[in-house]
Amino acid sequence: MIALCAVLLALGASPGEVSGPAVLDSLVRVLEQPDDYTVRLAIEVDVERISVAPMEATLYYKRPDRVHIEADGVAMIPREVLPTSIAELPKTFTVQDSRRDSIGGREMIRLSLEPRAATTRTRRVSLLVDPRTWLPQELSSVRVDGRSITASFSFERVERFWLPSQVLIHLEAAAEDSSESSNWEQHSRGGTRASMPRRGTVRILYQDYKVNTGLPDELFGPQREGTGGRPRGE
Repeated sequence: MIALCAVLLALGASPGEVSGPAVLDSLVRVLEQPDDYTVRLAIEVDVERISVAPMEATLYYKRPDRVHIEADGVAMIPREVLPTSIAELPKTFTVQDSRRDSIGGREMIRLSLEPRAATTRTRRVSLLVDPRTWLPQELSSVRVDGRSITASFSFERVERFWLPSQVLIHLEAAAEDSSESSNWEQHSRGGTRASMPRRGTVRILYQDYKVNTGLPDELFGPQREGTGGRPRGE
């Protein structure tokens, strides 16, 4: 009954209407269901001007918004398009438009989001949501410098939760791009950073989940006011 009410609320009474804020709320509730999880990330990078061997990292998540990533050496972590970041979109973005869409013959809902503050580095976001599961299927963002990032998502059932199984990211630069540092971060255990190359793809496979093990707060570092303690790397 609860699921049915969520569908009716999101889709609205009229076949042509879609309640964007309700869709976004439903998506966030699904993504935030586990209390915590640990997962191994297998990362494959194919970008211009850089040669990177396949790498691994470990991602720790604790509800609602605490994330910690560890990697041996340097690992490219596109945090802004990870599913853990999508759940935080309502904090900094508002739904400007929602409409029906389709992919592979399956009905979807596409949300257009704009930043709440003019100071954000992202100009707009487009989010494709599956109304049968309230899971994100694709996210595209355009930055103020003209760069764009598109990520497509796959999910799997782990115990009773829908959790990410793969994120495929496409990075595209503006016509004139100096490749200065951006939200695309390269993190090592020591916290070092490097600039992200302009064009290419990053594939992230999520493997070997451990769910609701009771991760300690200390794992995520000191809590910062207004952030839930999540290290943003900004």
